[in-house]
Amino acid sequence: MIISSVIFGVLALLMFLGLGKFVLKDFRFGLAVGAGFLFLVFALNFIPTVFIGGFSFRIGTMLFYLGILTMFFVYGRLASQMTSLAIGLMLGGVAFASARLAYIAGGGFFADTNAVYAVIIALIAVAITRNGKYAFLSTSVAMLTLNLLTQIGNATVSLQHGFAWTAVAIATALVVYSIASRVFVKPSRASYYFEVGRLED
Repeated sequence: MIISSVIFGVLALLMFLGLGKFVLKDFRFGLAVGAGFLFLVFALNFIPTVFIGGFSFRIGTMLFYLGILTMFFVYGRLASQMTSLAIGLMLGGVAFASARLAYIAGGGFFADTNAVYAVIIALIAVAITRNGKYAFLSTSVAMLTLNLLTQIGNATVSLQHGFAWTAVAIATALVVYSIASRVFVKPSRASYYFEVGRLED
């Protein structure tokens, strides 16, 4: 909870300093909306955990995941939205398969969601989508899928499980995409390859 809160707080601050300019352009959101959403997730996660039967969550985490699922269908082409959603689900599924194989092989660290999976998922999402909005959303969905699947067989399911690594993943995706966008801001041979295959609205 501390890790995710710190990351969301820092991301909200960095957006005000210009980090999220290229990402917000793809979202078609203003700075206040983007930073405000992240800050709201940060603030609401200080409310005690809510328990409903065998399911638990924090308000901020629930808001985050509901928000990203909603954002798939705001300002965009259906083809890009469905492609991005499929990418997220597939990345989460592949990561879960890797975690199960690690569990069978006795690799304790890789048998559950962790920072390594988070960074790899983020990098792949950015490389495939080449779009700030869809890199962010695909990464988030992939981590949600991984976090939920790794709890199969548990008596209880928590939306907080692995949320710290979801924060790591989206921070990685946002930073990498922002840096890449700055590098390729001027037309070049490299920028052509960066734009090819980009999910567009």
